[in-house]
Amino acid sequence: MPAADIPAPLVELTSTIIAGAIEVHRHIGPGLLESAYLKCLVLELAERGLALEVERPLPLQYKNARIEPAYRVDLIVGRRVLVEVKAVERLAEVPEGATLVSAPGLRVPVVVVEKLYIFPGVPETLRRKFHAIKSRFREAPFHLKRIYLAVGEEPIASALDDAVAKFPALLLGSYPVFDRPDYRVLLTLESKDLRYLTEAHAYLLARLPQGAVVRLDDGSPQPRSAWGEE
Repeated sequence: MPAADIPAPLVELTSTIIAGAIEVHRHIGPGLLESAYLKCLVLELAERGLALEVERPLPLQYKNARIEPAYRVDLIVGRRVLVEVKAVERLAEVPEGATLVSAPGLRVPVVVVEKLYIFPGVPETLRRKFHAIKSRFREAPFHLKRIYLAVGEEPIASALDDAVAKFPALLLGSYPVFDRPDYRVLLTLESKDLRYLTEAHAYLLARLPQGAVVRLDDGSPQPRSAWGEE
């Protein structure tokens, strides 16, 4: 049945059941037997004023035979919704060598593998977990400068090598571009130290071939290169 065709009272009933199950999990957490969760859920739904039938036997018609009872339903709510309570040994496998990061307000830790943080896919839970540990991601931001060039990578190779040797902590990227008529290569320079980045930027500009620079990231005019006459 399409969701739009489900009667509003049934939607409200199932929403109440789900909210009750979430409340049970918040209070007692994972790791218990199904019978314990069922008893807690019965108490929670009863407090919400729902009519309940617990472990009701149901028959099964198999060809000409009627099997009675064939099985027992954990819970029938409001004479309309069947609820089966399930508990699993574990919700997920944790990779070997992973770190479990906990924080106030988190019932289940965040899994960290090396520098990779694994968050659950439910948006509400993801946001709650991220805000609980967001202080771990606070660090100095990277500063970025871009240089747009009218030449290919071959004429600038030695200048790039010199810049990397002079500024080993600089993150320097060179990206050929084939679909832009105004430039052929984009250089990116990144560092958390703005002064270090500024010095490396000036050093590299002074060593690029004359006439190679089309524009800079701030839209400033083409600088004059130290390779030519000043």
